[in-house]
Amino acid sequence: MPIRSIEGLPIRDAGKSVKIAVSKRAATQQDGRLDPAGCPFARACKAALGVTKVFVYRKRAYVKSGDHYKRFIIPEALHTEIVSYDRGGGFQAGEFTLKKPTVSQQLGAHRERDQNRKTGPKARRESYHILDGVRESPTERK
Repeated sequence: MPIRSIEGLPIRDAGKSVKIAVSKRAATQQDGRLDPAGCPFARACKAALGVTKVFVYRKRAYVKSGDHYKRFIIPEALHTEIVSYDRGGGFQAGEFTLKKPTVSQQLGAHRERDQNRKTGPKARRESYHILDGVRESPTERK
C-alpha cells in the first residue's frame, strides 16, 4: 500500500528528473546511518535543491516542495550505496539522478493483472530476499 501523505502533506509524483551530486566530503561523514533524512544523499539533496526536508528510502525519495512532497524513484546505483552505507560501509561520492516516476510507477496507476500468472494452491511462490540492517521503508514503519 503506497503512502499518500507525509507529516499531513500530500505526496505528488515529480514532474521531472533531477541530478544530485554527492561530494567526497559529504560521502565520508558517518552520521545518519539508517536515517532517511540524515544520510549523505539526503543532505546533498537539501543543499542542491534548497529545501528543508528530504526523506531518502531504498526505492523512493520524498522532497518537500511548498505545501506537498514530490516523489522520486531511486536509481539502482543509489540503492546500492544506501544499503552499503546503512550496513556500515562507505558512501561513494558521485552524481545520481532522482528519476520522475514512469506512467506505470505513478501514484494511482492502474495495474492490469497478468493473465499468465499461476494462482491457487498449486502455484509455486518464488522466494525472495529480505534486506536486514538497512533503513525501513515508509510502509514498514509502525
